[in-house]
Amino acid sequence: MAKAMRRGIPQKYSQLTKHTSVSLTPDGRLGLDAIASQIQISRSELVERIGRGLIKIIQPDRIERIEAYLLELKALYGDELRGRGLWRSKPKKERKQILQLKINQIEELLVSFKTPALSETNLQVA
Repeated sequence: MAKAMRRGIPQKYSQLTKHTSVSLTPDGRLGLDAIASQIQISRSELVERIGRGLIKIIQPDRIERIEAYLLELKALYGDELRGRGLWRSKPKKERKQILQLKINQIEELLVSFKTPALSETNLQVA
């Protein structure tokens, strides 16, 4: 059950809220409402959580890159399981270098997810 609001007493985050106006297009407002509804919070709470970094904004190209890296790793792993000559014909040292490169690429992307992007972004909600 929701707490009763009391004037001058912070209800959440140990701070009082301050009325803030945000101008949105009708489509922007509908999109914001849809996301808030999907995760069962108010529009204001959604904006609050984004501002606090509790909900991350992820650029679609970052998601596409990590998906591509994972597909490459799956293909390498599948070749290894099937015993295909292309992968097995490579020296062990070279195979380790290829896998380490893919792991490094994924780790770099994960670090970039933790760093707020300064350019235009899109919210991805699973």
